[in-house]
Amino acid sequence: IVNSLSPQEIHAQMMNPQSTFWKEMVDYLESVHQGEFIDKTMTEVQNDVAYAASDPDYKDPTQTLPEAPPYPCNHQPDVKCHNCTKCDTWWQSFKNNVNDLLYRSNIHSCGDHCTVKGECKAKFPRPYKTTVDEKVGYIILKKLETRLNTFTTTLTYLLRSNPDVTSLLSGTALKSVAAYVTDYITETPLKTYTIFQTICDVFNCQTTMIGGTLRDQEKARKLPTQIVNSLSVRMEMGAPMAAAYLLGNPDHYTSHRFRTVYWKSYSSEVLKDWDSTDLDQLAENDNPNPKDQVVVKRSREGYTAYTPIMDYIYRPKPFKDVCLYDWIHLSRKKLLPNIASNSDASQTGTAVEAQEDSRAKSLIHKT
Repeated sequence: IVNSLSPQEIHAQMMNPQSTFWKEMVDYLESVHQGEFIDKTMTEVQNDVAYAASDPDYKDPTQTLPEAPPYPCNHQPDVKCHNCTKCDTWWQSFKNNVNDLLYRSNIHSCGDHCTVKGECKAKFPRPYKTTVDEKVGYIILKKLETRLNTFTTTLTYLLRSNPDVTSLLSGTALKSVAAYVTDYITETPLKTYTIFQTICDVFNCQTTMIGGTLRDQEKARKLPTQIVNSLSVRMEMGAPMAAAYLLGNPDHYTSHRFRTVYWKSYSSEVLKDWDSTDLDQLAENDNPNPKDQVVVKRSREGYTAYTPIMDYIYRPKPFKDVCLYDWIHLSRKKLLPNIASNSDASQTGTAVEAQEDSRAKSLIHKT
């Protein structure tokens, strides 16, 4: 990068707290995430939350959805403008919601879960002001609330939970995050003995419920539920992912669904019907040794060769004049249910079902 500083020059600049580079770097890092409440101290936020919770109409922000902001005006703020007033009200609500969420979810309390030899593994309490390690130049960002995790206000407002936002200021931190993410992605299923141990633990913990007065139907419902929950915790599987699988939803989302087109095989098949030498030469240059993959299927009549391009060639008569792009885009292939014949035998076939939408209907009318 032209005119960029070398790592050694950056290190030298960071070792000088009086340099402009040091001040601008610290200002930038402090602007992208923070470790204190918005314009208030913890005591003030605690009082505000207690007062708001006394209202019968109060709703816990962790159990509500974020409210979208109004569109900003194109002019300078005006107290007489109705939309400007709405924007000011929304921003005040935004600050109150973020402070409420931070007070409920981002405050760290030391205990047996994090204390080792009298010290907190999470390095709490954090330093009150930004400092730089004099030996290596490492930046330790300030936290005006020493027990509060660092965060970004926008993420906290949108996620309604405890997003811990940390600036990765060293190669070690980057490697740690990469290892952490990779460990989750490549996590292997539970071992068999772990599954049985989990089930055994649930049975041992629920002996009172099993021998209690609940109906057998209620016991049969509660016990598997607790086993599944325990296994989900052991697998470190989140509730959204578990719900997605139970509802039959994919584990990823896209705005479009793309269809696979076997264009090369189809074009080679089309060129077979042309006698032109030029086209034959073109086909040879494009694919000197065309080898279509053929799947052999077994049916009542015997064995049949099948290739994906058959789905493009053989169509119902109403769709014979539909162009290939529309046919691939609008059609869906699915298995037919078992159909009983006169000899009580069943056969399975495939059919193409056109989408029942206006575009498909218009194509039918055109043909």
